[in-house]
Amino acid sequence: AALQGLAGELGVALETFQTNHEGVMVERIHAALTDGTDAIVINAGAWTHYSYAIYDALRCAPVPAVEVHISDINAREPFRAVSVTAPACVRVITGHGLAGYLEAMDYLLQHTNDTAAAPTCGCTGEALV
Repeated sequence: AALQGLAGELGVALETFQTNHEGVMVERIHAALTDGTDAIVINAGAWTHYSYAIYDALRCAPVPAVEVHISDINAREPFRAVSVTAPACVRVITGHGLAGYLEAMDYLLQHTNDTAAAPTCGCTGEALV
């Protein structure tokens, strides 16, 4: 509700999306190639620690992404401190509770045209560096 309220105040459209199926998440991220998405805020949950499919999808998305975690993943079990998806994002916000989503949205609104900072991949055939 807070995100929708902030979006309304700022005059921007906001879509929220949740799924428990990794492939469905990858397809939603891929949709950013053609659907007018300007930015992605993602809390990949446990996928953060092992999903190279989501990492690849975020790298292929032509928009900046911010990774959000409600808890401080660095202060939890050691395996949670590893994020395989973070390198595909322009920023990672951890441990700010639900306010982290507002922080991510605010950051992305300030950097909407910052696609140069968004990591890219070989989705069009070029080699990854």
